Amino acid sequence: MTLVTWLKKILAGLGVIWLILVISVMISLFGLRMYAQGDTVQGRRWLRVSSPVSLIFSRVTWRAVPLIERWYLLHTLLLGSDRYLVLLQNTDEIRATGGFIGSYTVLDFGSSEPLRLTIHDMYDPSGMSMTLPSPPGQREYLSEGKGLKLVDANWSPDFPTSAAQILQYFENIQGDPQRYDGIIALTLPTIEQLVETLGGLYLADQQHTVTGENLAVLMREDRGEFFAGSQEKEQSLQSFYTALKLRLAELTWDEWRQIFRALESNLALELQLFAHNDQTQRSIETARLDGSIQSFQSNEIFIFPVESNVGINKANRKVTRQLTARVQDQQLGVTTIFYNAFTANERPIIPAESSYAVAPHLSYVNYYRLLVRPDMAIETIRVDDQPIAQWDEDSIMSSSGGQYKQIGFLVVVPEESTVIVEAQFSLPELRKPKLIIQRQVGLEYQSITESIE
Repeated sequence: MTLVTWLKKILAGLGVIWLILVISVMISLFGLRMYAQGDTVQGRRWLRVSSPVSLIFSRVTWRAVPLIERWYLLHTLLLGSDRYLVLLQNTDEIRATGGFIGSYTVLDFGSSEPLRLTIHDMYDPSGMSMTLPSPPGQREYLSEGKGLKLVDANWSPDFPTSAAQILQYFENIQGDPQRYDGIIALTLPTIEQLVETLGGLYLADQQHTVTGENLAVLMREDRGEFFAGSQEKEQSLQSFYTALKLRLAELTWDEWRQIFRALESNLALELQLFAHNDQTQRSIETARLDGSIQSFQSNEIFIFPVESNVGINKANRKVTRQLTARVQDQQLGVTTIFYNAFTANERPIIPAESSYAVAPHLSYVNYYRLLVRPDMAIETIRVDDQPIAQWDEDSIMSSSGGQYKQIGFLVVVPEESTVIVEAQFSLPELRKPKLIIQRQVGLEYQSITESIE
């Protein structure tokens, strides 16, 4: 056999493999479309056809291609019978895993109508579940020493750790213990982008159109018409979901393609999952949707800035940030420039009947954490060129067993103000060092600049 003949056979074989992959993906998309339109029986039938191919491609690529792993994970979930808690994280009030969890729903993949969802207020189970000891930062600035409740349970920046703890809270609801097989966490920007791609949604019962810009009004817990015991927030979100489901059911193939293109990168950055089942969790990890704190190699300088809004407001919607990390002379300097574009005229009006704890301002009150490798030492922290004398310093462990040093301190960015935070770390001796900066889910940076000199 000549080299040319051999190459032709290889190319022909690759062409067949590529054709099988394309056809299988199209079958998956067809099944997914039917599933989203409410015909779950037919949707699952088509997905069962493409499922073996997704498994084969997952294994022959050694589970090293995230996009293929997400394709395989999609089949695992939609063809399974597990019940997942779906968390709606409001990034306007940023928390460690993406945002304040004001609302949730339950997705039962084994149900005949899995997309028949009911939206619930997280404050309801939070008031009926247990209270755990507060971690640093949450204790001083958020809980008033009353402990860690369910509504604040996503305090750990390691999503598997926070997710396991949230499931534990639901299992300990007094009189109504609830067990779920896993968690799916969505952020506000993901939903906003979906609505924007759809061109908005008209809510007939409320007689207005929801867009990506005004959707956040439906996600809030603390303005005017929403107060503890009120059903208006749940009703507004339920109305929104009903309109969304009806709109998805009538989408054309071209519109579906637009949605996939628009959400592809967003979902990879903002969607997080956790499963009790070890095999499913492994698939989540290889799909890089687990939200874990990243591991680092011996020559890598690791830094993970984590923000948590403890001001009990929605200031994050107009807060921007720029990050600079510079390595020089066995030192790491991390500078973050925050700008709060809210004005005093935009402060919320708090009704007398509201029993939610709400700040009467839009200053960004940020418990700022810097996670680094344990052999890095904090030297100084300066806020607007003024040194701070005290900060929290802890050792934390990720769900995968990684050890990290956590430095935490309070940063307040008033309305229409810029605040500059500078932290200096000493470094161990590293051969050919590399700088690794992990981005927090739910946060956008205007710029990230890094250098090693």
